[in-house]
Amino acid sequence: MQEEGMEFETDKLFYNPEMRLCRSFGSLSVGAIGEELRVLDGFAASGIRGLRYAKENRNVTIVTLLDIWKIAPAIIEKNAKENGIKNAEAQNIDFNEYTVKNESDFIEIDPFGAPVHFLNNAFYSFRKMKKGYISITATDVAVLCGENTKACMKKYGAKNLRNEFTHEVGARVLLKKIGDFASQFDFGMEVLYTLSDRHYIKTLIRITRSAEKASEIPRTLGYASYCFHCGYRETGRFPNRVCKNCKKDMDYAGPLWLGELQDKKFLGKMKTLNGKRDYADKAEIGKMLELMIGEAGMPAFYYSIHEICRRGKLPYAPKTDEVIAALRKRGFKVAKTHFYERCIKTDAGIKELTKIMKQETK
Repeated sequence: MQEEGMEFETDKLFYNPEMRLCRSFGSLSVGAIGEELRVLDGFAASGIRGLRYAKENRNVTIVTLLDIWKIAPAIIEKNAKENGIKNAEAQNIDFNEYTVKNESDFIEIDPFGAPVHFLNNAFYSFRKMKKGYISITATDVAVLCGENTKACMKKYGAKNLRNEFTHEVGARVLLKKIGDFASQFDFGMEVLYTLSDRHYIKTLIRITRSAEKASEIPRTLGYASYCFHCGYRETGRFPNRVCKNCKKDMDYAGPLWLGELQDKKFLGKMKTLNGKRDYADKAEIGKMLELMIGEAGMPAFYYSIHEICRRGKLPYAPKTDEVIAALRKRGFKVAKTHFYERCIKTDAGIKELTKIMKQETK
């Protein structure tokens, strides 16, 4: 197999070529951190992710690659040798067993399905450290973003919501669960980026030892109340069951992470690095980073232009740029979002948005 200048063997180990962009995104984040890192790739398979992190980033001092398949270490070591990577070691050991006894500066958690079973031990491994980084990928989007509320409550301790911004709800459910563990281990948590793409949600957090910062995490959690009749939404410490716009019953999601999803400065560093690298997905990554930078500082939960027009029974949906221009003209903050095309984040309410859409379609 080949990926971004590397040739590697997979044999019977899992390899998903569709995750190439995700691996490139992760590598950019490792480079953007800048400081020296001992990296742990907890679910390595062929080792392509962790080995790319080591090859592409000078700040990686060593990468340890774990896999529970007995054949994996030999294949990973062969792949490392053939690509000239000398600072890699592979072990046939379970992630939770390894992290009980060992420390890392940067932990990559990219399992098949939900990552929740590995969060406790990941945070435990930082127990003697002042700071660290945890990169987490969740591929169980059917649970995080789907209609199976019971499964989401069971795994993540939060109610999901299937609507037009369901993928942001799913991302905030995931971050809420991560925050639960961070606060329990007396770590503050900063979200450096949150990416929703294809069949997964990925986030990178920086944790800092601080009882005071840890106590801020529960105060960052809350609920999203949503009206399926008119599209009104609001956030708060508790759900609101009556819509302030149309007075009908509302549904809700939560508890959720209501803090920032994107760190503008950190994403800017990733964007600069992406400009210097010749990735196959360079253009797509650049576009994503630009959109994510625009999301920083914006209110939670995006609006779908098509959904607003459908509810308002408008003859057609105006162009996104026209809606953005109209909102800015009226003094509202607005930005496109990476979650979905034809969706925007803004501090305008549903009444203002519907009114603007009607004016733009006259």
